[in-house]
Amino acid sequence: MNDTVSNEIVEEEEKPLYRKYRSLGLAVKAVDAEAVRAICVHLKSEGMLPVDDKERQPMSLLLWQAAGLANPEVMQVLIDFDAKPSFTLLQEGSSPLELYAQISVATHAVLSGKRENIEFLINNGHVKLNESNNNEHTLFMQAVLGHQFEVAEWLLSVGANIDDANLRGNTSLHIACGMPLNIEAIQWLVNKGASPLIEAVDRAVASQRIPPAASEDCPEFEMLENLYNELEDYAEAFELGNKNKFVFSEDIFKDFTNVEEEEDPATLQDLLNGIREKTKSPSP
Repeated sequence: MNDTVSNEIVEEEEKPLYRKYRSLGLAVKAVDAEAVRAICVHLKSEGMLPVDDKERQPMSLLLWQAAGLANPEVMQVLIDFDAKPSFTLLQEGSSPLELYAQISVATHAVLSGKRENIEFLINNGHVKLNESNNNEHTLFMQAVLGHQFEVAEWLLSVGANIDDANLRGNTSLHIACGMPLNIEAIQWLVNKGASPLIEAVDRAVASQRIPPAASEDCPEFEMLENLYNELEDYAEAFELGNKNKFVFSEDIFKDFTNVEEEEDPATLQDLLNGIREKTKSPSP
């Protein structure tokens, strides 16, 4: 994420407008709040700050970059000099970030795992706790799906609802189940008590979002089937009021993690074959 932003800023700095802010950009990347303030004061004395509406983007782009670094003080200085916390960057990413084509300052802080920055933005009223992106995903949903569980934990502690749904009725658990092999997010949500009983607009519960395997010959078939059964067991425990007694299978979690991290095709196939044997149902 940060490298992409840096490259974009360097490209833009070839333009005269952005070249004026080069030293400020370097101070932001160095996470030096005092230097950022001193340079902003100098730019203001030269009549370069505040920028007019059509040229506001340079400061806001620097704020976006600062959100992915670990210093709320830098963000505060930039906001003091007219950077806009509502700024959104249009960007394509790779999974799971590919879900977020429009990445706001707050989303960048969340997906970068910078809890102190999202705390700063929310506690100072710059963004709302239930802010959502163009995919209708709240900050909490983005934190969970981006595996930023410390951030998600903090968002829960200040009032985020683990079962909040988007306009299609999908909760974080629905969405996690629909993302192939996102088992870590599913396990975290289950351990935190996310409801598996909520129906989306299409009446589907979370377990029905698990992508079906093409056939029983598909290497992932038993693994996905076992995950579905695991969530069905959780739903039954949840309905009976025993959700806190439910333990998500550590073996299943490890299996998914190994498959997710393995890159060598031959080793991956061995892992999948092992999972098929482990999860194979006994003959009737």
